Amino acid sequence: MMYKNKVFLGLVAALLLGFSAKAQEQTYDKVWTLEECLDFAMKNNLDVQRAEYEIKNNEVAVLQAKGQVLPTLSVNSSYGFRFGRSINPITNLFEENRIGNFNLSGNSNVTLFAGRRIVNNIKQNQTTLEASIYNLEATENNVMLSVVRAFLDVILAEEQLKIAKKQLETTSEQLVRTKYLVEAGSLPMSELFDLQSQLATNEVDVINAENAFGLNKLALMQTMQMPADQSFELYIPELEIEEFALPENSVRAVYNVANETLPQIKNADLSIVSSELALKSARGGYSPTLGFGASMFTNYADRALANFEEQLRNNQSTALNMQLSIPIFNGLQTRGNVQRAKVNVEIAKLNAQDTRNVLRQEIETVFGNALAAAQTYQASLKRVASTEESFRMAKERYDIGDINFVDYQVAQNNLFNAQVELSRSKYQYIFRVKILDFYLGNPITL
Repeated sequence: MMYKNKVFLGLVAALLLGFSAKAQEQTYDKVWTLEECLDFAMKNNLDVQRAEYEIKNNEVAVLQAKGQVLPTLSVNSSYGFRFGRSINPITNLFEENRIGNFNLSGNSNVTLFAGRRIVNNIKQNQTTLEASIYNLEATENNVMLSVVRAFLDVILAEEQLKIAKKQLETTSEQLVRTKYLVEAGSLPMSELFDLQSQLATNEVDVINAENAFGLNKLALMQTMQMPADQSFELYIPELEIEEFALPENSVRAVYNVANETLPQIKNADLSIVSSELALKSARGGYSPTLGFGASMFTNYADRALANFEEQLRNNQSTALNMQLSIPIFNGLQTRGNVQRAKVNVEIAKLNAQDTRNVLRQEIETVFGNALAAAQTYQASLKRVASTEESFRMAKERYDIGDINFVDYQVAQNNLFNAQVELSRSKYQYIFRVKILDFYLGNPITL
């Protein structure tokens, strides 16, 4: 039943690949390297694009915050008619005539002191902008690690496909020899039937391995945000485990480097700074606000004798004023803002500590898994060597009729399982070594 499910899923994946390729009418007719996969993913990942737009929004917020220190300036004008008894704005006398009038005014205000709320608001927005830049870097790192993992999964699936095909080839060759021995009367017909059954099983193993290979390629394309395409091919380098040495640094040393360099840590620390600046800005609500204003006014009425320009010039008036606002009671709004800002500071500190805890735990886990994978690989090397020799001897004994097919099949399956475990532990080790290199600030390459 498990084999049937895997075959079915593989066929579905193949159909999806073909359908999507036709639907998109887009092919990528080249062999993709890891670097090209990473570049494509960075350009098309929606999380990365959202992080880039977040930076743009924060740049606008910084610009607006800086604009608060600049004076405001506005010019207003109006033109209208009065009917019935009204005051002539020129003579200041009541009249019963229609009066047409035009008013022109200008106003400017600037805040001189606001309890450093403006300064702290500017600093807070600048800090938030810097934090969003680190958030973009952290998002890109997450995408990169996901692509590398998916890329290595494809390599592992191809390796296991080669193993399955080799086992099928071995069984096919043995079937030819067994058929000859059965025809010669050296082996019973049941041995031939058993070997044909084993051949069918190996063919299913190859189909499952091909399906796994296709599904892993599909997973990589989805990680890259690429439409599924059957023409998608990878440049798969020859990776020798000896080229990937486990860092000599201790877990603590790796953590210390990552704690100083990784963008998610810097983002978390800047969030604390931003929340502390927000607290200072909230406390500024207790302080008085001092401002300066200036205004100019002139007007024109069509009932006056002077012409338009003369009236505007003669009716000019200018006002200068200082505004002082002292907060006394505003329904506990300022106090509530300060208390909320204090809580946000503590939350930011907890988030920063949690980010560090997660990082430390990830490094500990990766380090432990890397050591385990290295040990498993070394043990698998010995196991493959011994099972290869065991299978060679079993094959020779089976050819002369010294053992039955069951013993031969056990030896073959042991070799197959050992080879699969060897390839799995190899790529698990390589991936974890590359993650540790990443934590140490080294670029991820294969």
